[in-house]
Amino acid sequence: MKTLLKHSTLALLAIILLNFSYAQDVSFTAGASHKVVKTGDRFKIQFTANAEVSNFKAPKLNNFRVLSGPSQSTQMSWVNGKTTSSISYSYILMAIKEGDFTIGPAVAVANGVAIKTNSLKIKVGKGVKVQQGGNQAGSQTKSGGSASDELFIRSTVSKRKVYQGEQIIATYKLYTRVGLAGNELVKNADLNGFWSQEIDFGESVWTKEIIGGYRYSVAKIREIVLFPQRSGELEIDPLEMKFIVQKRVQGGGQSVFDQFFGRVENVEYNLKSKPIKNHSTSPPY
Repeated sequence: MKTLLKHSTLALLAIILLNFSYAQDVSFTAGASHKVVKTGDRFKIQFTANAEVSNFKAPKLNNFRVLSGPSQSTQMSWVNGKTTSSISYSYILMAIKEGDFTIGPAVAVANGVAIKTNSLKIKVGKGVKVQQGGNQAGSQTKSGGSASDELFIRSTVSKRKVYQGEQIIATYKLYTRVGLAGNELVKNADLNGFWSQEIDFGESVWTKEIIGGYRYSVAKIREIVLFPQRSGELEIDPLEMKFIVQKRVQGGGQSVFDQFFGRVENVEYNLKSKPIKNHSTSPPY
C-alpha cells in the first residue's frame, strides 16, 4: 500500500513538473506599434503566445480609448518538417490624455498553468484635443437614440458567397452630416465561424460622398480579413458604437449670454451596423 501511494505521489509530482516545464517554455509577450504617441493618435497593442492558450484576460485599458479589439488571429509555419504555431490578441487604442502610462500584463492559461506577459509603458504627449465625455460648461448631454438620416455605420463584405478558407474582407464605414465631439466602442462585431485578422490602416481619412442628395463625410473605421472556418450560413453580428454630437440650441429659455454666444448641447447617439450574412461552402476539391 505504501509502495502504491509512493508511486502515485511520484507520478502526480512528475505531471506537475511536466506542466510547469511546459508553461516555462511558452513565450507570452506584449508589444506595441508605438511606445511614444500624442493625444488623438491611434496605436496597436498585441499579446502573442507561441502555443495554444485559454482563458485570455486583457489588462485594464481605461487610460486609453479602445477603438477595436480584441481581435484574435492564429499563425502556423513549417520549418524543416516541424510545425510551430502562435496565437495573438490585438487592440487598436487611441491616446486620450497626456502622461506616462503602464499597461499591465495580460493573463492566460497554458496547459493548466497561469502565464502572463510583460507590461507596456506608453508615453503620451500633447496632440489634438480629445473629447473626454461628460458635461462641459455651457453644455449638457442627452440621449438622442439613433440618427439614421444624419449619422450611421455601413458594413460591407468583399464577397458574400465563398468557399471555406477563402479570404474575404469586411469593412465598416462611418457616414455623418453632423459634427462629432466624441465616440466610444460599445461592442465589437462577433466573428463566430471565422478566423480573423484586423487590418491596421492608420489614421482614418475623411472623404465626401453624395447619398440621396445629401453630402456625407465618410471615414473607414474598421477593416478585417476573414476566413470562413466552416461551411453553411455565417452571420457577422453588428458593430455597436456611441457618438457624441454637438448641436446648437435655438429658441427661448436662454440667457442673454447664451443668446449672444450660442449654447451647445451634447446629444448622445447609439449606433449599430447591420449584420452581414455570408454563405460558405466546402472547397471544390
